Amino acid sequence: MVDKNTGYNGSALRYYDEASGTTVYVCAKANCLHDGNEFCTATTRTYTLLSDPVYLDGYVYAIAIDEREYLEKKEQCETYPTVLLRYTPDGTEIKQIAVLNEELNTMCQECELIAHRGQLWFLNVYQRILNTYDENMEISSQDVSGKFDLCCYEPEKQKVTVLATSGELQKDYSPWFRGARLKGVGDYVYLHKYASDWRDKLKGSGVFRIECGTGIIEQVVDVKSRYSQFYTVAGDYVYYTYDMDHNNLMLHAYNLQTEEDKEIIELAAIAKSQAPWFEPEMLDDQAYLYPEALLADAEHVYIAWQFVDQRKDHLDDDDSEGKVSDFITELDHDGKILHTANLGEMKNITYPEEYIRKHLAAQGYKKDENTIIKPEDLTEADIQDAIAHFRKSTVQGSEEYLRYDGTDFYFYDYTTLYRISREELFGDMIGLAITLGSAH
Repeated sequence: MVDKNTGYNGSALRYYDEASGTTVYVCAKANCLHDGNEFCTATTRTYTLLSDPVYLDGYVYAIAIDEREYLEKKEQCETYPTVLLRYTPDGTEIKQIAVLNEELNTMCQECELIAHRGQLWFLNVYQRILNTYDENMEISSQDVSGKFDLCCYEPEKQKVTVLATSGELQKDYSPWFRGARLKGVGDYVYLHKYASDWRDKLKGSGVFRIECGTGIIEQVVDVKSRYSQFYTVAGDYVYYTYDMDHNNLMLHAYNLQTEEDKEIIELAAIAKSQAPWFEPEMLDDQAYLYPEALLADAEHVYIAWQFVDQRKDHLDDDDSEGKVSDFITELDHDGKILHTANLGEMKNITYPEEYIRKHLAAQGYKKDENTIIKPEDLTEADIQDAIAHFRKSTVQGSEEYLRYDGTDFYFYDYTTLYRISREELFGDMIGLAITLGSAH
């Protein structure tokens, strides 16, 4: 896991040791403080991690920004290289194995990295912003350029291959990037592509796949809605969300063998099963409904979603943003609702006090809509109030935080890794989430 709330300008790489039940820095230096010093492989300021770490054939890989020029030149820095790193799992070595981009004044804004079929697959989005200043040193204009690269890395050949790209940096190209959601399944790597975001030779939008052996890319499902960002693959089916107007989200099932594409259930119908008073006409007024993740296995489809009750006569004084609830619903492959779990009822989910205090010391406390207390003005009473407020929060079901391995669900909330079995999650009583390790 990558901890980005380190208290210094950097990130920390850790792993969870299931035998001891502890999280450990990926660093083998004796007496290391893991405080961002240059000798610590887990927290070195030399690199800032951008991607989640992935494990492949005895090594851990990650995409990062090489910070050496910035640390030396600060505001005069003109190069922020994007690089591929390789760690030994015991933390004895960190090695830069490829430079992915080092164009002047260009930074990687977002990236994805997965390992599949003995190779690394990644997508990077780059942006360059050049400012023009007036005589008062105010920004008078901006020149924004952008690009993306979809690549694979073969460890045996130590070779990076560009599979698809928008080419050179293009003026006024700033992709609205919500994630390609790379997924390795069988002999393919799947991804989701937005037509409005990508300037390449591929036509259309929707779900594509890369054949691992050849690198050939083909479109699997044509999806034209820009709101339809979620998909998953299981067996012969691609499941995806489709929403033309952001208020009528439908879950589809596409058969890879027969090419049949069918609607199986609306998200509004799932929400109504938990809130009988709800009607789709209430969206954007008395209620908000957001899909957060889509998962599947051989027997079931799982959709995580968030529901916000905005009915004014049902809100308390501290519910100015509405009553927020996060759910996971289990469906069969025809869209029949089998179970729904309210994540707010999961037991043993809480923010560690150490994390809350660190967060407050860095950012202060937004007590209510009209009151923001700066870090230096916080009293112990304010801190205790904030701790109570934070602990009302629940884990989220968004794709960034949620994983499923066919037996257990894993949630990560930037502070702690939790695990809960499918049977416990959808049982008559919401089960105990096992704390696997804290990132603090």
